[in-house]
Order: sequence, then structure tokens, then C-alpha cells
Amino acid sequence: MMPEKTGKIESNSKNHFINVRNLPECLTGCIMDSYTKFGTMRYFLSLGSNLGNRKNNLERAIELLSKAGLHIVSTSSVYETEPVGIGTESWFYNQVLEVETGLVPEELLLQVKRIEKQIGRVYQKSLSSRPIDIDILLAGEEKMNTESLQIPHSRMTERNFVLYPLAEIAPEVIHPILNEKILDLLEKSEDRFIVKKL
Repeated sequence: MMPEKTGKIESNSKNHFINVRNLPECLTGCIMDSYTKFGTMRYFLSLGSNLGNRKNNLERAIELLSKAGLHIVSTSSVYETEPVGIGTESWFYNQVLEVETGLVPEELLLQVKRIEKQIGRVYQKSLSSRPIDIDILLAGEEKMNTESLQIPHSRMTERNFVLYPLAEIAPEVIHPILNEKILDLLEKSEDRFIVKKL
């Protein structure tokens, strides 16, 4: 079951909720500005492609993320994975990136959507084949639940095409809600869809 969308941001470091919707626009901007001034945030991003030249699409996404100012800390191997939950037989190439940026999650989401469109992603109501899909998996130890974004990603622990590459580059990272290591989550996963390291 997906968590209820509350429009709140929880910060483990400050241990409080900020209801962004109820704040004046100027105050909301001040909060987001100060968020970036205290340093960079470490994110883990999941990349996927099953339309067109899959390898080139992943490489292009990494290039554009870097040009957008994100520091690429590490990249996993590329995995070929069986499609999950969509009406297609086209297998995916999947990869996970560790990046650092001063962008807050909502700002990073805007950059991600812009890059997806630049590579040719067309958004549809139902899941379908796409040249690129970029998901924000983790943002440091932050927990966020708004209409547009949930961090940690709500289904990341159910998907081996996420857990395998994530465990490759960040096995000891702790899931901020479940308080378990990524490697342990992979070992406990009940996902039986095929994941092949290339």
C-alpha cells in the first residue's frame, strides 16, 4: 500500500515536519534556499530504457545530468531486466547513479523531467515503453511525501532491477524508513523477474 500523500517534508536531521503548502510563498522560498546553502545532498537515481538504443539512452541521460550541474559520484553496471508491470515484451537496460547536487528534491525532479523529455520521453496515462525513465530513489536520509514526489521511492524495495544495481554501488546504505541496508533488502526481495548484469 502506498503511503498517504500529505504534502509534508520530514528532515531526520531536524526531526520535524514542514507543511510547505501552508506557508507563504516567500517563506517557502527561504526554506528551500537555506536547504541548499548548507551543502550538497547525496541522491541515488535509477535509470531505465527499453525503447530505441537503450545503452545510448542511458549514456545520454548521464551526460545531461552532468551538464545540469550534478556531480556523478559513481555508476553501477548496466543490467538487462525483464519488464515489470507494463504491457510490453521489450526488456530494459537499467542502471543506478550516485550523484551530489545542491538542488532540493523538487528542483532535481524538474531537472529529471526536463532531461527525460529532451531524450524523447512522452508521458502517457498508462505505463509503456520509453527511451528513458529516471527515478529519484534516495535523498540522503530525507523522507518526503508530496503529490509529485515520494522519497524514498515507494516501490524501490519491490524491484530487483533497482536493488541489484543499487546494492552494487551502495550495499551499506540504510533505507531511511525501513532502517535496513540495501544489500539486506535485496537478499530479502521476493521479486522473481529476471535481472542480468551486462
